[in-house]
Amino acid sequence: GNFDWDALLLMEKVFKNNTLEENNWDFHYIIIRDEENEIILTAFFTSGLFKDDMLSPASVSQQIEKLRQTNPYYLCSKTLTMGSLLTEGEHLYINRKHHRAKETLKIMIDWALKKQESINANVLIVRDFNKEDDFFNDAFHEESFFKLELPNSNVLDISTINTIEGLISKLSTKNKKNYKQEVLKYMSKFTVDIKTNLNKNEIDEAYNLYMNVYAQNQALNIFPYPISLLNEINRSPFWEIMTLSVNLDDKLQIAAMCFVHISGNAYNPIFLGIDYNLASEYKVYKQLIFQLASRAINLKKQIVHLGLSADTDKKKIGAKQLEKIAYLSVKDNYNFEVISNTFINQ
Repeated sequence: GNFDWDALLLMEKVFKNNTLEENNWDFHYIIIRDEENEIILTAFFTSGLFKDDMLSPASVSQQIEKLRQTNPYYLCSKTLTMGSLLTEGEHLYINRKHHRAKETLKIMIDWALKKQESINANVLIVRDFNKEDDFFNDAFHEESFFKLELPNSNVLDISTINTIEGLISKLSTKNKKNYKQEVLKYMSKFTVDIKTNLNKNEIDEAYNLYMNVYAQNQALNIFPYPISLLNEINRSPFWEIMTLSVNLDDKLQIAAMCFVHISGNAYNPIFLGIDYNLASEYKVYKQLIFQLASRAINLKKQIVHLGLSADTDKKKIGAKQLEKIAYLSVKDNYNFEVISNTFINQ
């Protein structure tokens, strides 16, 4: 996944003691060992106030957001989720070869259901499983969880690629043409910088650009991250910030910024900001994806986690789309019935 111990520590610092309820998360960890002290299973969960339309179609969330202008917490519930709203990937490790693997999975499910009850969370989400993986189906089905398809996870495997030219050479004929027309054509217009520290004005600008993207993208409808996240990232040695600027009237103007977590062999762009006044003319988003891939190759990483949504643009540089599912347990269906009956089936 796009997280490690340092990323979790950073999140624990950021998402507590905040004024807004949605910016306070509790973290829950589970480790199950056998008699020989060998780890069979480990996972982490977070709990907090989530939007109940988080996984609904964007058209549904757009309708609900109009009502949230006067009632910010309309159709929101306390939720316990595997992983967090900042991470994706395999939040659950289980040694499937262990003779007690299935039993251990059921112990974890029972633990999660009891945790849901003890913290009074209406929704429990156990998420980011591969769609084709049937290992978990029976155990969750027995506990009356229902299965939900998630947005695809985009992953770029660069383990056998040493140069950006090597990446381009592996693209299809159509995608090579797209690269020339949508990326290479505009590349000379951009100045790319890698920063590990931003000043206050730069953080404010980055947050404004992030909020531009947040307002445009409701494919996964969550509350915006607080600016304190950027401040904490700014102090961490495990992150870097990529900026793309264009020269306008002899002055560089930032077109995009991306905050990237670096862990082991993985390069993990976590969230970004874009100036939409420049986005269309200079194909900013496509340029950003390409530059992120190029940076990862230069750092000799093996994998780039490119996140959810925008599958088409990510596929053009060779990313694979991994179909993901979640299992949900809901105590009170009222909010979900309102969403279904009022906003989906109208």
